[in-house]
Amino acid sequence: MLALFQNIGPLEILVIVVVAVLIFGKDLPQAASKAYLQLRKLRGAVDELRRDSGIERELRDIERRVREAEWEARRVDRPAPRALNAPVAPPAPAPPPQPPSAAEKQEPPGAAAEGGQAPSV
Repeated sequence: MLALFQNIGPLEILVIVVVAVLIFGKDLPQAASKAYLQLRKLRGAVDELRRDSGIERELRDIERRVREAEWEARRVDRPAPRALNAPVAPPAPAPPPQPPSAAEKQEPPGAAAEGGQAPSV
């Protein structure tokens, strides 16, 4: 019920009170009392329905599973204690580039033709 009043500001409450006084006048305390009693009956019926339907138990089970999953996720994300104190090895240096071999130095047979010269036959 309080969620209904979260978005109502002081000005709106003042307007509601003024309208209620104009409508009910001297009977406002009795009307408020009757509205409160009806609200209590409604809340009691909703609570009874929740108990009878078993939704409370289901909600508790879901909440417990979520907490367990969260706990498990936090436990898995933690690094091992020894890993924090272990020295970190620097990365291995990259091997130096190798010079081209003799086979790679030779031009392919069609390379001279691409240079603009006609191949001799």
